[in-house]
Formats: sequence, C-alpha cells, structure tokens
Amino acid sequence: MTASTDVLLVGRRSRISTLCDVVPVAESDDWELITAGRRVQVMKSEPSDAAVSAPAADPG
Repeated sequence: MTASTDVLLVGRRSRISTLCDVVPVAESDDWELITAGRRVQVMKSEPSDAAVSAPAADPG
C-alpha cells in the first residue's frame, strides 16, 4: 500500500484527529466529508521536450 492509498483508507476518527491539529476546537459533528474529485499526476524518468502548462483563461 502506498502513502496515497493510505489517505483513502483513513477513517473519520483519524481525519478529525488530524483536523484538530490545525483547528483544536473542531467537533466531529460540525464537519462533513465531501469528495473533491480525482487528480492524476504522470511522472516520467526521462526528460521531456514539452513544458508542463495550464490552459490560459479566456479574457473575454
């Protein structure tokens, strides 16, 4: 199991405990879990000719 899959399998109690590290007064009943979606990152061991870029916002 990798670190990224470990995060997916963490239970609610552990998530709230981690949240309390940042927000000490956090109460479990005050929070709900919302799925934010998926993110994929491709890593290659060889140099690439193309630079990584994001599409520009439409100014109009």
